[in-house]
Amino acid sequence: MGSRRLVIRNGGIAEVIETSEKEREILSELEAIDHRLMSLRHKLRTGERLV
Repeated sequence: MGSRRLVIRNGGIAEVIETSEKEREILSELEAIDHRLMSLRHKLRTGERLV
């Protein structure tokens, strides 16, 4: 994650947000959730059953 994020509205930059330390901490949790979801989607695409 970068140190800043751009907020785009109506095709233009509406705001520049500095990434907080709390957001950096949450990032690892979000990455773990994303990995789990990608794994489940892969299983569904290859015909496996989710149990």
